[in-house]
Amino acid sequence: MTALALKPCRQGALDELCGLYALINASRLIASRLVNPSPIKYEECVSIFALALSWLSEREDFRHTLYKGLYAPDLRSLHEGCFQKKWKTFTLDQPWEENDPPNDKDFWAWMREASQGNQCLIIPIESDDKKIDHWSVVREITEKKIFLFDSYYPGLNPSRRNIGFPKKRNLKRKKYVIWAKEVLLLTAQE
Repeated sequence: MTALALKPCRQGALDELCGLYALINASRLIASRLVNPSPIKYEECVSIFALALSWLSEREDFRHTLYKGLYAPDLRSLHEGCFQKKWKTFTLDQPWEENDPPNDKDFWAWMREASQGNQCLIIPIESDDKKIDHWSVVREITEKKIFLFDSYYPGLNPSRRNIGFPKKRNLKRKKYVIWAKEVLLLTAQE
């Protein structure tokens, strides 16, 4: 392979820490939406990222985490272990972990409502071709589309007709899937 054909590694391509970035970006997004907005500065993001990496590196499965990513329980633990120390008024819940989410129409309506004001959704989104398996932050949801707050997939704004919300992994799939039981809700107490 010649140097001209060589492609650089894309940021994030060597690790699976999109969940960590999603927690940071969701925190930043909520902080900017509060009645008395207090934007989270870049330096604070670097600080919490370093704290989170240190916390993750103490886990037995750190290597596995780097290559396989974080799951909803991991993100909740990470939030509790690091993020709540920095931003005490932020809580992270997994609303549909215990209960079945409503039908697709009602779930879409719930997501629209839950992604406004002092709340923010962190969603696990996957493509049918398995090229996307990613945690992202919902910036806004309209009647027909989800707009993500995401630097890795900045143009990925799937339309409602292309998204499925299966409750089991063996159901017929659409172009994109959001695993409803794994959706996380970050809330800031004002």
